[in-house]
Amino acid sequence: MPRNAKPIKLHVLQGNPNRLTKAQIAAREKYEIKIGDQNITEPASVRRNRSAHQKWIEIITIYKETAVDFVSSADVSILEMYCITWSEYQELLKVRKELNRQIKTKGLDSLKGTAFANKLNLENNVNKKLDMLIKMQDRIYLNPLSRVKSIPREAKGEREETPLEKAGFGNV
Repeated sequence: MPRNAKPIKLHVLQGNPNRLTKAQIAAREKYEIKIGDQNITEPASVRRNRSAHQKWIEIITIYKETAVDFVSSADVSILEMYCITWSEYQELLKVRKELNRQIKTKGLDSLKGTAFANKLNLENNVNKKLDMLIKMQDRIYLNPLSRVKSIPREAKGEREETPLEKAGFGNV
């Protein structure tokens, strides 16, 4: 079964191991499937939210500094979700900090039994938002580890068989 070719920009970044000519590289770039264009515009929902807007600018700056154009206008929706979720996460952290301050100054008894339930619910929401952010970071390659997982590794040569494999046992 034939393997799919690597994106040509990734191939060139790895040092052009197959020694493709400039004409071959240009031909592959011409016929590569591209979704969307490089005109990434900020959605209105992000522009209205100050915290989300700041995160948007930070992310777009990171993407513009990279040599490979792997983000296009097709990725605007996931970037929008990430920025809005980031803003909501920051707001939850502020609320949690204020609730902790109230509990310290007034005590838990003065805030009645609802304060404890609210605190547990708030902690649950903070953890959910953080989990969502981490998953989205992997999706849009903001997490450096997700970039490493996405780039295929070069084979370093033949590995030696273990004694069990020599004896006829499978992948042990």
